[in-house]
Amino acid sequence: MTTLEQPTLKVSLPVVIRVATQEDLPRLEWYGQYIHYRNLFQRAYRDQQLGTRLMLVADCNGFPVGHVFILFIDDEQGNKQAYFYSLRVMEMFHSQGIGTHLLREAETHVLSRGYHYVTIAAAKTNHAHDDCTSV
Repeated sequence: MTTLEQPTLKVSLPVVIRVATQEDLPRLEWYGQYIHYRNLFQRAYRDQQLGTRLMLVADCNGFPVGHVFILFIDDEQGNKQAYFYSLRVMEMFHSQGIGTHLLREAETHVLSRGYHYVTIAAAKTNHAHDDCTSV
């Protein structure tokens, strides 16, 4: 190796998809990047405790590097619909399949609760992965 060559180290890290805990709430702000969502995170967690929402996180060594939230909606006619929103993965973890795994786990939770219709929110400006297919 010469002094002009950059040493490269490839690191594999375990990522586990799990239900968010109260301890995750400040970490979901990603070191201040999403501090403006603090109230949303707290409200979603309270709703999770009531059973009307679910917050799934992609945990890497105790830190949520991704998440998706699910809102469960039951209307007066008995229709059950789930709404996926706030799907986010830290930039340095993009293209590793974490978002796909979050959505698959979200689908598993939705189906286990008897919901068969899902809507997902996506930003119009999210062009990074236009080649993604629906799950």
